[in-house]
Amino acid sequence: MTKIDFEKKICPSCGNAAEKYFCSNCGEKLEIKGYSLNEFFSNILEGFYNFDSRFLRSLKYLIFKPGFLTNEFLIGRRVNYTRPFQLFIILNLIMLITSSFFNESIFSSSLFGHTNNTPYKKFAQNLIMNAHLEQNLTFEQYEIKFNNRLDNYSRTLIFLYIPIFAMALMLITRKRYFYEHLIHSIHSVSFILLVFGLIITPIIIILHTANSFGLIVGVENIDAYILPILAISLVAYFYFSVRRFYNNTRFLSLIKSIFLLGAFFILFMFYRFLLFIFVFYSIKLF
Repeated sequence: MTKIDFEKKICPSCGNAAEKYFCSNCGEKLEIKGYSLNEFFSNILEGFYNFDSRFLRSLKYLIFKPGFLTNEFLIGRRVNYTRPFQLFIILNLIMLITSSFFNESIFSSSLFGHTNNTPYKKFAQNLIMNAHLEQNLTFEQYEIKFNNRLDNYSRTLIFLYIPIFAMALMLITRKRYFYEHLIHSIHSVSFILLVFGLIITPIIIILHTANSFGLIVGVENIDAYILPILAISLVAYFYFSVRRFYNNTRFLSLIKSIFLLGAFFILFMFYRFLLFIFVFYSIKLF
């Protein structure tokens, strides 16, 4: 934007007349101090500060006031918070970074986990039985290939859990638009990612460390340790979230939170099953 443009107070983005330092039509900031390096670094620091303040504020409400962010977004008060999908992306990235150290994820499982620690383990065992021979691989080579591809796909397909869980939310309150349930679902899944990053990951670190020193065994079945913690965290989150967002009574909120917990784990296993099938046939066909 040139100095003349600024003096005329014409917005460079939409062309409308602007008042003071912001365009009232599109919100574009009009204050430009110059083109010095000082201005360049000031803009960078300002961007980080604005992002950090919104993100940390969003985290605070996500943890301590479940359902609040969803209400604020749908009411239209959005400028002070990180937008729902942006929050999900950031927390998903953090979870992926932390989980990559241990090859563990709450939304996926290793080949060993699929064939030994799931309701469909017999089906998985029969499907995998001769799969490595078809690929001219040893079972160990096939397992490495399967786990690597599983890890890659789980990072992408995790987005599918949002609309799936929104359908479960729709069952408990039908007087809302699906869009509203979708926003609520994004915040719920974001909370799950946050729990994994702040609580479950340190526990996994302790378990793997203890296992390396021979203090405990059975770390292969990591679900036995993390799912109870996840269940307790979720039922508490769902209770306060449902009570605040759907404005239900305490008793009804408790009933709905228990239902949502059950729905979450059913969908959780269904998601893992679909992921297993998807990875198996992607290796078989490609």
